[in-house]
Amino acid sequence: MTATNPSNPIAPSQVTVSIPFNWKDQAVIAVGLSYAVLQEQSWNNHDRLVLRLGYNHCNNQVPNETLSPLAPLILENHVTSGFGFLFSENWAFDLGAIYAFKKNVTHTNPSLPFGPNSNDSISAYYVYNTVSYRF
Repeated sequence: MTATNPSNPIAPSQVTVSIPFNWKDQAVIAVGLSYAVLQEQSWNNHDRLVLRLGYNHCNNQVPNETLSPLAPLILENHVTSGFGFLFSENWAFDLGAIYAFKKNVTHTNPSLPFGPNSNDSISAYYVYNTVSYRF
């Protein structure tokens, strides 16, 4: 990563940081439920309103000695929810949400200037939607 043109005159004109993540394999366990609340029997896809819930657990794929707060890839447990609604046989709307539970990790990354026993802490939520046309 290279940062240039700082707005502060005492900052270096360019800073380059290389962060090797040394990715490991990741194991993921995901479980989801879907329930059709409304159906339209005359359509090819009968499910008109569908509610969805899910849970996802994954292990941290970045070793502690290469973690970085610049890319905090430590989230492990997520819950999801959402719904899908068909306006017609072709037009659909979907809304979903993900919440990732807070995760704290203490690490020492010798390639970064944060010193020993740095602490990263993060939680996250995402909301997304789509409007789609099905051919």
